[in-house]
Amino acid sequence: MTVVEDGKSLEWGVPGPHDYHGQLHVGPGETADTCRLTVELHTEHTEGEQIHHGLDEALRGIKQAVEDPER
Repeated sequence: MTVVEDGKSLEWGVPGPHDYHGQLHVGPGETADTCRLTVELHTEHTEGEQIHHGLDEALRGIKQAVEDPER
């Protein structure tokens, strides 16, 4: 996981044949006290439950990085 822009953008990826990687972007919301979160997931294979498993894994990694940034 790589912080691209502090507080606004992350990127992650897993090397291998599926070219799995993604980005998370935080932008302004509709009001001053909200924000918009966009998650992009890129992979060559999307059959079955693989895409859901990949997204769940990515979100767990993002949660862990946010809660414990020293790891």
